[in-house]
Amino acid sequence: MIYTPRIAPFINVNFWVTSIFGPRGSGVHRALDIATASSGGSVPVYSMGNGHVLYVNNNKDASTYGYYIIYKDDTTKNAFLYAHLRDPLTLSVGDTVKIGDFIGMEGATGNATGLHLHLEIQNLGDSDTWKYGQPLSAMINPADFMGIPNVKNTECYYVGTPTPPEPGKPLLIKSKFKWVLYSRKIRSR
Repeated sequence: MIYTPRIAPFINVNFWVTSIFGPRGSGVHRALDIATASSGGSVPVYSMGNGHVLYVNNNKDASTYGYYIIYKDDTTKNAFLYAHLRDPLTLSVGDTVKIGDFIGMEGATGNATGLHLHLEIQNLGDSDTWKYGQPLSAMINPADFMGIPNVKNTECYYVGTPTPPEPGKPLLIKSKFKWVLYSRKIRSR
């Protein structure tokens, strides 16, 4: 059976629960791990909230999370941590995100054994401070948030309209002694 989530960080691609939220081995897992199992490599990861970026880690060796981002939905006050992303992030602290915005690529940076997205959710209320190591009772189960079973190997498919990634900084190329700003098609003399 393929479940249809209410919302998901993967859009228009099948994904599976690879590790559940809750007790795991002798400890607890404060997240839901989901993966696309894509044979073509990692796939884009998208925002599930409308808000602003609280934290960006672009040093993959500084954390067991690898490259990761935390953003907060301004209406619900839920904050989302996306970890193990493939590449350094183009978003910065304070940037705004809306549902369906490109965040990064599914990855395996940090302490990861394969391509997947580690997803944690906390309600921060009026604070903008993520609290690491919270008890499970202080966390939001991402499976419940998405409306899928918190069961390993659950297959899901979310249909949505993703927003394409923002282009990088414009590239200036010197051509016939004129500088041309190609990304905006503006010429200057």
